Amino acid sequence: MLLYSQYTSLQNTRTHGRPSSRGLLLVQASAEPPGPKAPRRNISQRIEQLRKQNEQLKQAIGVFLDRPEAGDVGVVTGKPTGVWDRDGTATLLDTLRKRGSDSDAEAFQAAASPTGSPSGSQDEATASLDAEPELPAGPVFSTSLATPPDSNGTSSSSSSSSLTSAAVEAAAEQPAADGRLQPPSSAAATAEYSSSSSSSSSSAASSSSTAAGAAASSTAAAAQPAAAAAAAPPAAPPAPPKPPVLGKMHERVEQMEREAKQQQQKQKAYGGQAQAVKPRATARRPPPACSVPLELVFVSAEVAPWSKTGGLGDVMGALPRAMAARGHRVMVVAPRYTNGGKDIAKYKDTKPVAKSVWVELNNSWHELKYHTTVRDNVDYVFIEHMCYQREGTPYGDASGPFADNLFRFALLSLGALEAPLNLPLKRDLATGDPLNEVYGQDVLFVANDWHAALLPLLLTARFRPYGVYANARCCLAIHNLAHQGSHEASRFADIGLPGEWYGTLEWQDPGDKQRKKTINVLKAGIVTSDLLLTVSQGYAAEITGRPQDARVDMLLAQRANKLRGIVNGIDVNEWDPESDKHLAATYSAYDLSGKAACKRALQREMRLPQDPELPVIGFIGRLDYQKGPDLLLDALPILANLDCQVVMLGSGAPDYEARLREATHEFGWFCRGHVGFSVPLSHKIIAGCDILIMPSRFEPCGLNQMYAMRYGTVPIAHATGGLIDTIQDYNPFAKGEGEGTGWTFAPAAIEPMVAALSTAVKLFREEPERWRALQLRCMFNDSSWEHAAQQYESVLCEVMADKVQYTGSRK
Repeated sequence: MLLYSQYTSLQNTRTHGRPSSRGLLLVQASAEPPGPKAPRRNISQRIEQLRKQNEQLKQAIGVFLDRPEAGDVGVVTGKPTGVWDRDGTATLLDTLRKRGSDSDAEAFQAAASPTGSPSGSQDEATASLDAEPELPAGPVFSTSLATPPDSNGTSSSSSSSSLTSAAVEAAAEQPAADGRLQPPSSAAATAEYSSSSSSSSSSAASSSSTAAGAAASSTAAAAQPAAAAAAAPPAAPPAPPKPPVLGKMHERVEQMEREAKQQQQKQKAYGGQAQAVKPRATARRPPPACSVPLELVFVSAEVAPWSKTGGLGDVMGALPRAMAARGHRVMVVAPRYTNGGKDIAKYKDTKPVAKSVWVELNNSWHELKYHTTVRDNVDYVFIEHMCYQREGTPYGDASGPFADNLFRFALLSLGALEAPLNLPLKRDLATGDPLNEVYGQDVLFVANDWHAALLPLLLTARFRPYGVYANARCCLAIHNLAHQGSHEASRFADIGLPGEWYGTLEWQDPGDKQRKKTINVLKAGIVTSDLLLTVSQGYAAEITGRPQDARVDMLLAQRANKLRGIVNGIDVNEWDPESDKHLAATYSAYDLSGKAACKRALQREMRLPQDPELPVIGFIGRLDYQKGPDLLLDALPILANLDCQVVMLGSGAPDYEARLREATHEFGWFCRGHVGFSVPLSHKIIAGCDILIMPSRFEPCGLNQMYAMRYGTVPIAHATGGLIDTIQDYNPFAKGEGEGTGWTFAPAAIEPMVAALSTAVKLFREEPERWRALQLRCMFNDSSWEHAAQQYESVLCEVMADKVQYTGSRK
């Protein structure tokens, strides 16, 4: 016979895509066919009645089903052992075991399966769902709890079975040994089942005497254990309950509460039409992909916050911390720049190391002193030498690049190679206590850009021939191929290598008609490194398939099998709209009111009309050919017709700076520019703008587009390098409110750039709901270093697993 109440619950779940109840529901299946339509009033009353019974049952069995997963919602028929979920494929016992609560499953099975009671078959229940009768007409409720009405048109509440209030209260007053409430006892369950069976049999006696006799005999048989239980002497008062032992179920409940809160917040932000959001990663440290933690040594010319001129400093300030958080031992080596004494205060938290190292370079000996500090389980090592103390940037001064940069960065590579052998910085990974030991020789060096590209060459030429660093490996990370460290061939003596290594550095540009010979430091690193890394997959494809400066692409194409592209992440703590100290108001994806306040503050600071209806387009970057500011400046006459505002921030080439000042004077009524670089202003532009434009002619990775997306600012960029990997083009024809996180255009010209801006401005004005959904997709995009660190870990572990024993000796 078809279980009508079970069929109604399942049919409603299939039709409306949601479970029929919010918890466990016990319903006596009716064997009667559907009668006339029941009044809506009686159905509503029955729903409330069953809900109350459902809550009482949940308190009795002590199972947390407030937010069940797929397969948790079930309907229990009159037979205590017939427990099915909404798909008719799993029992409640399986559900309890799946949640890690075997004790609850055993207790429920013992209470729900009394001796002599009929046992329901799951296969029979599943087969009964094959025949689908016509549902009674009426309103659709969010929960399908109503039982079929009887022939008189009223809801047959007497035919619905659930634990009575007395049975529930009796069960609730008896805690288990571990402090949790037990399900109803076997006697109570048998008595309740027998009373329901008696009620059903009496209603069927008028039509069949045989059925009535069977029901009476069933009632009499079931009443005997109930009477025996009533005549038993009262039990001793229960012992005080112990604290509940929830185990895995406790963790699951906390996780469900967090997910429910996050879903409610996002539904509010989306206006009640939010999709399920995957919760952010927990604070629990993920296990390393390697069986043994790595000994990593990052070598770079700059590291934030001590020294920074671009994206390289940001990467070295965040990636080592992310790798240390994954359980690896990490050291970062960089020069100690003092800028003529002006920047000594930046290194106030560092401590000098008593031991110094002497190295030979350029036919002379040089003393290297080290200063160290520990942050987030990362050992930061700064090399002190007089060549790093002059006034200026890490690379030059107002007159241009320093003439001895080749010597300065060769010294950096030698100092980095000596640090793991001489500095007792090793600490216990579990406790963080110092071990007063050196890192040793089995380390993995990660050299960054041409400034550290001599490290793999010096490692091969000056250490491995003597048996030092025999098992060490070295990777070269290419952040920008435009800077290769090319010098005159006569400067080879500054490196201090034997003459047989000159060929490793020599390079002739195939496009140079004069065939001038030079030494290319980056080329030496490419051919001597064990693995090559770059900052995005798109950039890896470009530098091996398109002509590059000095045609190094031909060399990279030969080593394409050793090239890996990994997109950089961003520091989500520094770039967080919920806690950014530079903003006029903080905000989040769940409340964007603060972004409107940031927009007004930016317009006021840049002396632009404070109109929320005008889209603000921002630009942040160096004023040079690579970043393409000339494209935006040339497009200003066209953008004036879009009824928008433009804000630009940057410094660089003098001619570009002059053009930005002229544009501010000529188009000042809608365009404002700031020559120079300001960290607070960059944060304000990222938060206050509606659109961030990045017309870079080439961009290895790019960070501004990821900063913008985290702040709900939509990026528009030239389709190149890492910009392709991080921006998904907006698709208005996708289901719902579209998909994508911005726009890309190609080629790098005025017309396609203006077309992309026009499309974005039109969406901003005419479809605010879609624009808001686009902002939210940007903000929920994960650009943290956690994901990038996982990829780095996988690649670096692969390198160490492919170690080659270098046994060459030299006397």
